[in-house]
Amino acid sequence: ISNMKKNLKQLRPHINVFVGWDERQDLAYKVCRESLLQTTSRPLSIYPLKHRELRDIGLFNREWSIKADGHTSDDGDGRPFSTNFAFTRFLVPQYSRYLGTKANDINIFTDSDFTFLRDIYSILDEVDLTTKPVWCVKHDYKSPEVIKMDNQIQANYNKKLWSSFMVFNMADALCGPSTHEVNTKSGSWLHGFGWLPDDKIGSLHEGWNYIPGHSDPRVPIKDIRAVHYTEGTPLMRPGCQ
Repeated sequence: ISNMKKNLKQLRPHINVFVGWDERQDLAYKVCRESLLQTTSRPLSIYPLKHRELRDIGLFNREWSIKADGHTSDDGDGRPFSTNFAFTRFLVPQYSRYLGTKANDINIFTDSDFTFLRDIYSILDEVDLTTKPVWCVKHDYKSPEVIKMDNQIQANYNKKLWSSFMVFNMADALCGPSTHEVNTKSGSWLHGFGWLPDDKIGSLHEGWNYIPGHSDPRVPIKDIRAVHYTEGTPLMRPGCQ
């Protein structure tokens, strides 16, 4: 029986984690990456999601402008956004195929301001990831702040933060918007999952996207899988080193 369990474990799909990367938040990316490596039970592939690399290979061509006040605005919909991976996260399925990952791999996107406390492979024990195109934590979140701690505009929209941690079922054709849609549709349409019917979005345990001050006390400490510092990582707080 023990050998059978061992063989079944070896048959589990490989996980690729695509972490949003912004030169302004490189340290946050490194902390996120290290937390994934320190907690994983199996080999794990981690890729920084850099918009310039996606531009170079022809997957991404959205243009944006940096305003006089330092805020970044998308030229297409005229709306502000806070990180360089605000749109590129939706290209994870296409980028994964470009990189030549296996068809049965599980691809995960995560914002860089996550710290993982539990083995990412344990997510496979919680849900049948083959039954929906995309899985995420379905937060009901409205930020009371206008400006984030990194001095970026805090925008509220439908399904806010759902796209901050997504698990893609690559076997399903609906697992992501098309490259054209990523490059032309509004940010609110993309982050609001306008490309996918609501009944096609799987629901993950909130412990995978635990937001301090929002998820507690609903999620006990023992059930936290990953902490999401969406209002600003400790590194962004005055006095923290």
